[in-house]
Amino acid sequence: MKKIVCEKCGSDEILITEQLNPNDDTAIRRYFADAYAMDGGLCFCDSCMEQQRFHVVDIPDVTPANPWRCERCGSSDVQQQAWVRPDTGEVVSFNDCDRGDYWCEPCGEHPRLVRESELMATIEKWFAGDLRPNDDEVISGLNRNDFTTDEAFETACKEKWDARDTESKIGIWRELTRNLKLILKYR
Repeated sequence: MKKIVCEKCGSDEILITEQLNPNDDTAIRRYFADAYAMDGGLCFCDSCMEQQRFHVVDIPDVTPANPWRCERCGSSDVQQQAWVRPDTGEVVSFNDCDRGDYWCEPCGEHPRLVRESELMATIEKWFAGDLRPNDDEVISGLNRNDFTTDEAFETACKEKWDARDTESKIGIWRELTRNLKLILKYR
């Protein structure tokens, strides 16, 4: 996403002046800055209280520390229905936690959403006790036969698992449990 800011102070409280045809009843109109402005034009900055140049800047996406995720696949590409004023885009309220009020883009379904911390607790529990035979070898890339004891193998697998980031753990969990979920769904 982009926004237009004053080049001097960085404020987005600016007005852009545009010269128009005098035959349109008005020679000059003031517009609140929006996407049609060209980078480097002139504006009146309400913070500086003077004419300045403006420029277009990218607004970084900010991911919360504990984002909402799809309970089924772990994706954070989820949406929630909301009541929005069509003329202003103002969000008036979000719908309650009804299953139909959420959408997961990768699943193409209306799942239950959970916080990332809750999903990760589920995934850690799965890793600690619900793996199928040989899943630990697939996840770690290690071979059980290369270790003198099961405990040494399990410790090495756990170290490899703990070194992975959240997205990697979610991806592994999704891939290794997807077929199992499909089998259980159609029983």
